[in-house]
Amino acid sequence: MLGVTLASVFLFATMSSSEPMAPVSIAVGCNADPAARSAELVTAIQDAVSAGGSQLVTLSSGCVYTLTQVNNGVLTRTNGLPVISHSIDLTIQGNGATLSRDSSAPQFRFFEVEQGGRLTLQNMAITGGHAGDNTNASGNTAGGDGGAILNRGVLSGSFVTFTNNIAGAGGLCASNLDGAGGRGGAIASFAQTNLSNSALEGNRSGNYVDISKQAAYFLRARGGAIFSQESLSLDGVSAKANPIGELIIAHSPPDGTCVVASPLPYDDIASPTHFAAIHHSGSITITNSSFRDEQDVAIAEEYPPSEYEFVVKDSLFYNNGRGIYLIEQGSYATSTHRLESSAFVSNEVGIDIRSNYDELGFKIVNSTFAKNDYGVVGQGKATGDMPRGAVLMAQVNSSTFYLNRCSIAAGYAHETSAAHVIVKNSVMSNNMDTHDCERPTWHQTTWLPVIDAGYNIADHFPWKFGNSEITTTTSLSNTNPMLDVQGAKDNGGKTPTVALLPGSPAINFIPANACADVTADQRGVARPQGGRCDAGAYESLSYPRVFMPLLAR
Repeated sequence: MLGVTLASVFLFATMSSSEPMAPVSIAVGCNADPAARSAELVTAIQDAVSAGGSQLVTLSSGCVYTLTQVNNGVLTRTNGLPVISHSIDLTIQGNGATLSRDSSAPQFRFFEVEQGGRLTLQNMAITGGHAGDNTNASGNTAGGDGGAILNRGVLSGSFVTFTNNIAGAGGLCASNLDGAGGRGGAIASFAQTNLSNSALEGNRSGNYVDISKQAAYFLRARGGAIFSQESLSLDGVSAKANPIGELIIAHSPPDGTCVVASPLPYDDIASPTHFAAIHHSGSITITNSSFRDEQDVAIAEEYPPSEYEFVVKDSLFYNNGRGIYLIEQGSYATSTHRLESSAFVSNEVGIDIRSNYDELGFKIVNSTFAKNDYGVVGQGKATGDMPRGAVLMAQVNSSTFYLNRCSIAAGYAHETSAAHVIVKNSVMSNNMDTHDCERPTWHQTTWLPVIDAGYNIADHFPWKFGNSEITTTTSLSNTNPMLDVQGAKDNGGKTPTVALLPGSPAINFIPANACADVTADQRGVARPQGGRCDAGAYESLSYPRVFMPLLAR
């Protein structure tokens, strides 16, 4: 009905004006000849771009459009489809179609969106894009950014699947020339990108060359799936196995051949953010999404501007190196940093937070950390001539830590800067929290106490990281919180939780005035269910609730 209405409006405008108007919608067929089919697609997009304004291109249901040649651009900026210029607001309705690049075709990405241009993709798959490898022997030797899409305008996608796209390789190994790999295996965005109900799998940033072995981590291409600056929104997005490019080195003479080398493990270098599947600097909002099997880092936020938002809600991080890695430098007093109603399961590190110079106060609310090597790590770092004193790295509220090797750690990398993590209304159960949690191998860090802010329950005494322990009279240590031995699982809601068993001391543990800032649990169940709240991320519904006066506890 909407399409008919728009067509009628445009028809009326055409009849009423001496200026000819371009059609509002262009349909692309599914010709039996693959070459003719792809040529029709290119022509349709070019016609829409030439017409300008708001345009709609509709693809045939389930059709595969395989591109075999470069449409425009040179070197690392080659594109298989016409450039989305500043004068166009183009929507491509895929109807389940696939855009692919023939494996024997020259290297090119599919789309480039210019500043001021707008591209909306709906219901399609995009696979096999390959931004151009560097061929320069001098000057800029970086590989092409954006294996599928390079965006400098506004990019939106819904029900889009990005698979096996690759950013361009940097450097020229045979010429002993260093070069950075291209960023963003699927998407490189330098403006605004919004994805919903979409998938990113098997994409990779570009390979890189580091003959000198002096700047390896600067040459690594960031964003196995997405490299983004300014603004990124992900809602209902799944990301899986999107690695960064590999290091290419030359063997010593007389062999001199170029081979794939094994770079330093990501946890031994200065900036693990360079290993992220999704690398971002700016405002980012992530909701209802999942990140799995990212070997190194799932999401990295690196040195964002002074005022920005980092918000993650209702999302799952499973079997990654790091789930979230956040490193900041500067003043963020007016910024928003919040994680809510999310789960971190079987990662090496759930959340790793570093702030070089200023207080951060990352809020972690109603979230579950289970079977991770580390749940939450907060680290302060002072460098150069900007030392700082103690800073607040994270505030943990109403969260559950279960079966982690180390639940929470906070510390500093230099004596001039110290970080603290504050915890309240939370549950710690069956975490090892042994002495080696004080000094993880990837940081040369001295750990400090985690601050007990009240109404926590821990099953061992002391609850220890260095000299941390339960310190307030409202918290309980050496107390079994009685969590479900099945661990993190589907108990309703959008992310896994660990349920409280009947009779758990965490039930009805917190007075209403001490939990008024959290009105629901991780699943969305209202708090409190009685006169008092439960500790941890899970609020019980069906168990008998027996109030124990504080003195009795």
